[in-house]
Amino acid sequence: RDRASSFIGLRGLPTESGWPHLRGRRAAVTRAGLVELLPSIEQTTLLRAALGTSRSGPDDLKLVDRMIGALATLPPAAQVAVKGLRPLLARSEGVSTDRFQRDTVTALRTGMAREAIRVASVQALVRQALTAVSATGHPFLVVRGVALAETGYPDPVTRHCHDLDLYLPIESRPAIAGALSATGFGVAQDDPSRPPGEERWVHPSGFPVELHTTFFPERYYSLPPEWVWSGATTRPILGIPVRIPAPGDHLVLVLGLASCTPQRSTLRWVTDSWFLLTETAEFPWERFLDGMREARLALPVSVMLTYLSDEVGAPVPEEVLRTVRSEAAEAPPLARDIAFFWANALPAGTVRGEREPIGFWSSTWLLGLKLWPSRAYMAHAYPEKRGFMLWWYFRRLARGATKALDARKSPRSPIRTTERQ
Repeated sequence: RDRASSFIGLRGLPTESGWPHLRGRRAAVTRAGLVELLPSIEQTTLLRAALGTSRSGPDDLKLVDRMIGALATLPPAAQVAVKGLRPLLARSEGVSTDRFQRDTVTALRTGMAREAIRVASVQALVRQALTAVSATGHPFLVVRGVALAETGYPDPVTRHCHDLDLYLPIESRPAIAGALSATGFGVAQDDPSRPPGEERWVHPSGFPVELHTTFFPERYYSLPPEWVWSGATTRPILGIPVRIPAPGDHLVLVLGLASCTPQRSTLRWVTDSWFLLTETAEFPWERFLDGMREARLALPVSVMLTYLSDEVGAPVPEEVLRTVRSEAAEAPPLARDIAFFWANALPAGTVRGEREPIGFWSSTWLLGLKLWPSRAYMAHAYPEKRGFMLWWYFRRLARGATKALDARKSPRSPIRTTERQ
């Protein structure tokens, strides 16, 4: 079954024959340049099996069986993704000794038992931190991992969480940091890669609490805090009433963060989106679309939502997909170049998969867009280098050529190599 064609993130990509009008080709080439946001074919097979979607067939389960059996031979990023999905795989109805090797089933169930023990200790630390922070009376939101695991997944064990993410107004940070300090947490050393205003507080056991004053590391994607606060709801997490984003806003946060961070290689953005869409009785699509517009995320979201609908089977209405694609086609060059940058921000070889070719001229156009971005993007990325813009253009060209060479040298997945032989 040929599945590579849909990995370009759109239906009906124009080919070299029958040259369409310029605007349509530009939009298609732009979307094709964002395919690196998406999981590879092997990873999609793994996700289908873990989520138990109707699109997972016998051949898919055989490939998953081989992937788990050959876990030690996979690249490090692929190992992290597989390990994070093992609890969901263990609970999937398709996983049984009739379809999987007995050793594979045993490994999945053993991993599930270990994860349950780990989650119990994590929940105790989360309860301790939330109790201390709530006692301050200062506003905060519980976002992403723990919030989704405790309120969206059928079982918190099936969503691996390694930290607690709190969003708070910057004026509340001293009080909340003081409460964490009194509970035994200590502030981590400054990390130059962290956005300004972000702090990490670490428990002696190693469990961190992340204090966020921004929603995304990319400043262009700026969702107004008052927008998220206006829709936040109160939900109990481990018996403690806390505020979490509304489902529509949470999906914007999940997709937006995945579009501008290398953490998307864990594939948790796919499972988080899936359970937000399937566990919410009536998903607020209008709220989601308004939040996407506020955050200026139409371009990456158009590709990611199409993937969720076409490849995983998530319930995304066709009208919503048409709306998002239409707004993505109107995105300015700055939005396009920022999306290209983050789509290619993963190390070479982290995500490898077969992509359908889009033709020589379209590929050449796409390469030019990536290596020679707009002046608006260069001013955005290097605001202090405006007087030396030509130098920074050539510097980007050299770095792009180096990365392309590294990508060609990176090994392909041994699972797919074996399958071809």
